[in-house]
Amino acid sequence: MNKRIQQYSNVLYTPVTHFLLALSGGILIGFDFLPRDIFGYLYLGVAAVLFIYAWQQNLYMFFSVLPYLIYMEIYIRAYDRFIPYLFMPYVYIFVFLLYIFRKGTQVRIHSRAFIFLIIFAFIEYFNGLRTEDVDYARGLITNTSALAIIVFWASTTVIQPSLINRLFYHIKIAGVLLTGIVLAAHLIGHIDYGLASNSESTNGLAPVQISGYLGLVSILFFLSIMDETERRDIILNIIFFTLVTTIMVLSFSRGGLYFLVGVMALYFILNYRKVSNYLILIVLIPIGYLIYNYVTETTGGAIVERYQQEGASGRDILVEAAWHLFQDDPLAGVGTGNFRHEIIKRGLYAEESGAHNEFMRAAAEHGLLGIIFYWGFFIILFYEVLKRKKPQRDYGIYFFVLFCLIIVHNGLKISIQPIILMLVVGTPSLFTIKLRKHVPVAKNSALSA
Repeated sequence: MNKRIQQYSNVLYTPVTHFLLALSGGILIGFDFLPRDIFGYLYLGVAAVLFIYAWQQNLYMFFSVLPYLIYMEIYIRAYDRFIPYLFMPYVYIFVFLLYIFRKGTQVRIHSRAFIFLIIFAFIEYFNGLRTEDVDYARGLITNTSALAIIVFWASTTVIQPSLINRLFYHIKIAGVLLTGIVLAAHLIGHIDYGLASNSESTNGLAPVQISGYLGLVSILFFLSIMDETERRDIILNIIFFTLVTTIMVLSFSRGGLYFLVGVMALYFILNYRKVSNYLILIVLIPIGYLIYNYVTETTGGAIVERYQQEGASGRDILVEAAWHLFQDDPLAGVGTGNFRHEIIKRGLYAEESGAHNEFMRAAAEHGLLGIIFYWGFFIILFYEVLKRKKPQRDYGIYFFVLFCLIIVHNGLKISIQPIILMLVVGTPSLFTIKLRKHVPVAKNSALSA
């Protein structure tokens, strides 16, 4: 009897079971199997659990829970009315400040790029005194503040590979859960595919944001496929890579595919000497062809026309508008949150719109101060990443480029973005760690006891 129980237990704790349960659960949620209101209360319950782990300083369990809050955020924003839109940025601010304050005086810094981002956060705040839309400006300031606090924490903490792997694993499970929610719309059918981002094909969720969320999941499955230590699960990773990528492409938001292709290209450039990579590439090429054939047939060829469209869905015009605003107000910009009003007033764009590009928003709304401190943060951080040793340097480059691609395509809107930047900052090479003593190393408190 005990042997049989052990066998059942072993089956329950396998990646196959976890991914299948996540996919099934997502499909049920997508079919409205339970009243949508109940998920708001469940979401708050998960947040409470996260607070407990943050108080206990248990990063192992913290990183196990956090991805589910992140990946259900888009569903909660779409269908829940009593949880604030900025709930996740507020959670980030609270839990990471808790981590920082509970360190006490044991703070040691391994990256100083955060100084520029902290200063930029203050610029956002003080320039917000000039805003014409307080609510909109508050959203920008809150997101930037959350990003700055997380980056500061990551600058004072070295995140162990075991914790990163734990985070990646649960991001993949949470991503499969979200994929199931979107997949439900395709199982129901009757989707009208046009030549723009399609909320019908994402089950009512924001298509551009879906491309960001699922783009990261596709990238993590790709990296798992290429990782020699995960060869035993390669079939599983290929299957879910194919599923997630297909659903992402069917959102008709081109960003996710661009993110994936960009990171894949970087991977092969940085690892061109590994012969085994080319053997796996031979397997991935027909998979890409199968995805192409499926989405082309499913959409009646509309997906091909979508990717053949010239321009960047107005983003190129918004970049030009931002540059004009910077030229008109080069010292301090037009003020936090005023971009979308000023482009109408000055005849630079036909309707109100966010910049969809944080680099250009920083320049337009904060002038030279935005360029010096926001752009400067990324320049210094990239220089720090390049000085690392493999594999930290390579992974730092992947996620640095991914973060920049997302904020150029989406702006700073989804809660996966601060975690991506946290991974860039909080993973210096072991060689650097040894040179700088007393830098706190984030690890599983249960294992260290």
